[in-house]
Amino acid sequence: MSWWNFKKVMTSNPLPLTMAMNLQGSLEVVSCPVYYAHAYASFERGTNENHNRMIRRHLPKGTTKTTPEEVAAIEYWMNHYPRKMFNYKSSYEMSLAG
Repeated sequence: MSWWNFKKVMTSNPLPLTMAMNLQGSLEVVSCPVYYAHAYASFERGTNENHNRMIRRHLPKGTTKTTPEEVAAIEYWMNHYPRKMFNYKSSYEMSLAG
C-alpha cells in the first residue's frame, strides 16, 4: 500500500482513523499531526465544506441515486478545477509537479 505525505489530517470522528491505525498494527501510520473537529462545527472543517459545496453544484442535497459515471465526472471536474491556493493550477497539475 502506498502512503501519501500529508501535512496534517483533520477528522470529525476519530473512530475510523483509530480503527485504520489499529488494522495496520501501529499507531504510527501517519507521521503528521491529527486534528479533531467538534461535532456541528462546520467552520472547523473549511476545506471539507468547500468540497461539499462543489459537489452540490452537480448533486443537489437530497439526491439519492447517482451512477459511477456521474461520480467519476464530478471527481474529474474537481481535480481539474483551478484553485487560487495553487496559483490557479488544478490539483491534478500540482500532483504531476511532484
